[in-house]
Amino acid sequence: MAQASQKTAVMLFTNSFLPHQGRFQRVYNEARSLVDHGWRVVILAWDRTAAHPEEEVMDGIEIKRIKIAGREKVGPVIALRMMAYMWRALRYVMANRVDVLHCHNMDVTLLGWLIKKLKKEIKLVYDFCEPDYYTYWDKKWASLFLFVNEMEKALVKRCDCLLVHNHYQLDKYAAIGVENLVHIGSYPFAGMIVDSVPESGRDDVVIGRIGTIYENNGIEEIVAAFKVLMPRYPELKLLLAGRVLDVYKPTFEALIAPIRDRIELIGAFDSAEMPRLYSKIDISLMVYVLDDWFRNITPTKFFDSLACGVPVLVSDMGRIRELMGDRPCGVVVDSLDAGHLAAAIETMIADRHARRTMAQNGLDLIKESCNWPLMEKRLLDVYGSE
Repeated sequence: MAQASQKTAVMLFTNSFLPHQGRFQRVYNEARSLVDHGWRVVILAWDRTAAHPEEEVMDGIEIKRIKIAGREKVGPVIALRMMAYMWRALRYVMANRVDVLHCHNMDVTLLGWLIKKLKKEIKLVYDFCEPDYYTYWDKKWASLFLFVNEMEKALVKRCDCLLVHNHYQLDKYAAIGVENLVHIGSYPFAGMIVDSVPESGRDDVVIGRIGTIYENNGIEEIVAAFKVLMPRYPELKLLLAGRVLDVYKPTFEALIAPIRDRIELIGAFDSAEMPRLYSKIDISLMVYVLDDWFRNITPTKFFDSLACGVPVLVSDMGRIRELMGDRPCGVVVDSLDAGHLAAAIETMIADRHARRTMAQNGLDLIKESCNWPLMEKRLLDVYGSE
């Protein structure tokens, strides 16, 4: 129960708010920081499986799940279910005290704007993790996407503050006249950051990918490159950790079946397990098809890997080259050709000293500028906390 003087923030989040889901850590970090500084935080989550507790308290964060079955990443075909979620969220916000309405991602910006119209005293915060929303939609929805894009340009000028994840977004929204912009990166919390680069006691090398597995997010290319390397490095192992989306499971199982004995496969995991998982690998793989969805993303796992002292092999995306500056944290690749990827991985396999230098550069970057304690200060400034 909130104290009479305690301020309340309600966060709208269109996933179930579970530790194995993408964007969970960003939302959790923000909510936990607010709770630690005296706020009451309620997350109105959308439980698309309708299988999780309706109410739960996690480290002081109140989670209320709205149970409406609906798949992820399927585009406008779930519009009616999205509207059902928004209707129930609207009813909650209108019936309860809310000082700040914090809208995670584009899905709920229109609802946030409507609530601001109805309850003018609410502070409205938009929080965009992804740089270009809905570009993963099927091309048949192109005309609808153009409409949504124009709606985005209008709505982002009508909130009290827009939080963004990377510098591409800062430039994007500044270019259309948004002034109330704050960069809050999805960076590792203090407990994830290792004190020093760990010594690897392995004689063999383990390459790995940690994160949700679905179609067209680089898994096929990683497996193809691994197949090229297998004859040359009989002891080389591939670790894949993360939830496999249901719609992709048959394809994924067929993809890895020929090399299953060389893969360590770990399913969905709690985000708190990431340091342990990264300790199992020597090279962290983050290669993506640079389509409209991925081109400008700076993956959260990039920062997680560096925080755990593991160098990266990463696609040339989201201004990562610029972020690295003159202290490379890994190898940046501009091709997904299996031979090209295999050659890039091989350069890292061959030079343990270079890998360690890259890992130290990455850890220095995290400690200096890419960590959650620094971002927490910015968030509290937005909320007006002391």
